Amino acid sequence: MKIFIACSKYSYQYVESIKEELNNMGFEVILPNYFDTPMIDEDIKKLDKKANLDFFREAFLESQSKARETDALLVLNMDKIKDGVVYKNYIGGSTFLEIYDVYNVGHPIYLYNDIPDCSFYDELKGMNVIVINKNLKLIKK
Repeated sequence: MKIFIACSKYSYQYVESIKEELNNMGFEVILPNYFDTPMIDEDIKKLDKKANLDFFREAFLESQSKARETDALLVLNMDKIKDGVVYKNYIGGSTFLEIYDVYNVGHPIYLYNDIPDCSFYDELKGMNVIVINKNLKLIKK
């Protein structure tokens, strides 16, 4: 079974250990976009507007492809700390779009932590996300 991990680039530090645990459980893991170059979007922003638009268009297409080839999505919605502000169980815009892509193909969506208190809380509830509260054994094969 293939499981796609999605998360904010600010949570990439957790991916390797969770990937290893999932592999040990028999899952094949599809890594987040740009996992090897997490701050590439910051570099692209410094280029012209067209390069920035092309980058995000390509990232969205890659996420859609991953959504189609996976069997489930695991969202690592860890706390994000930026400029001294803590965003509890953070899910950013790109990760939300990845959730939506997987929802559209009908695969289960697992959240590592509780649904964040955010502007798209109701949408996440409506997509029947499954909160596993850090227990990877709740992911069904």
